Amino acid sequence: MDAGPDPHQRGGLGFGPFPPDPVIVYGSSQGLLEAPISASVDEGENLWVVTQAALYLLQPGAKVFRRYTEHDGLHYGPGFTEPPDITLVEGGTKGECFVGYAARDTNEAMFKDAHRSTDPWAHMGKMDQVLLQADGSLKVNRYDLRNTNDGTYYETRTIMSMLYDHFQHKHELYVGTNHGVDRIWPDRYRAPQKGEWFLVAANEWLADHLHPQVCYHRACDASERDLRLGDWKGLALSPDGNLWVGGRWTGGQIRWTPDLRGWLERPGNQIYAVAFGDPYPGPCGSGYCNQPVFMVPAEGDVISVQAVAVAADGRVWFASGRTTTFDSPRGLAAWDGKSFKYFDPQRDAGMGEND
Repeated sequence: MDAGPDPHQRGGLGFGPFPPDPVIVYGSSQGLLEAPISASVDEGENLWVVTQAALYLLQPGAKVFRRYTEHDGLHYGPGFTEPPDITLVEGGTKGECFVGYAARDTNEAMFKDAHRSTDPWAHMGKMDQVLLQADGSLKVNRYDLRNTNDGTYYETRTIMSMLYDHFQHKHELYVGTNHGVDRIWPDRYRAPQKGEWFLVAANEWLADHLHPQVCYHRACDASERDLRLGDWKGLALSPDGNLWVGGRWTGGQIRWTPDLRGWLERPGNQIYAVAFGDPYPGPCGSGYCNQPVFMVPAEGDVISVQAVAVAADGRVWFASGRTTTFDSPRGLAAWDGKSFKYFDPQRDAGMGEND
């Protein structure tokens, strides 16, 4: 008897309730009033779409999207976010999605309390957990991401990437921000009880934050001077459940742990299976590789990773693109576990540009 498709294989789920036509175009006739910027499907095959102005839902069998805004409980707009307000959406379990938001990235050059609890932007940006109710309304839990080691620090503002694990470690969510990479257990989310220290509740569902790092035009040391880290737009799970990450300055692989606290509170040589350009010495074979993802002119220069993917042959691909007009797209880098091989999209694939 045929056991059916293997959900762990790429494409193994087969067709869902949506038509398997080569191209389906959703637009204003289906209720989308603005240009979509991100879309994702949850485990119930609900299609979630975000624009810069709203969240949309197309349920299986429905002909038009339902539109949700701040009036339905979403936390964006004045007092919560800054333009572009909404950044992306990621589907979770059945009837669940996560909406990412934007706010400015402050730093100590702006004012001395940047990233602290007194930072005016400490509670802005970040994300919502959205739960669809039986009547079509939403239950919305705001995730005010923060450093879970110390209540003083709030180092996450803009959500740049999200990755929900449906298969290996079910219902874990990884979030890439302008500062670090967070790990979340959405099923265990709860708000602090009255009189309870807020980190007690947060540590049950959130671990914030990890980031491979390099230093600008120098080797990093204990002073952590001239650190370069952040803008984590690339997230990808490897077959062993570890997490590949890529950011504006570097990349690497974070080892998975069965508990949240262990994921965060361990020595650096236990956190990263690979850390490119990492300040810790050692050959790649012992978990470190001081070569950057792309061969930039000097240590700590921008590599601008926009995406990471793990291929069926085990190679890990890093794609570089332009975030600002000052960035230089560096094409594609493929890591085979020992070394990188580089590809130019124009030269090697005949594409119109290398961004």
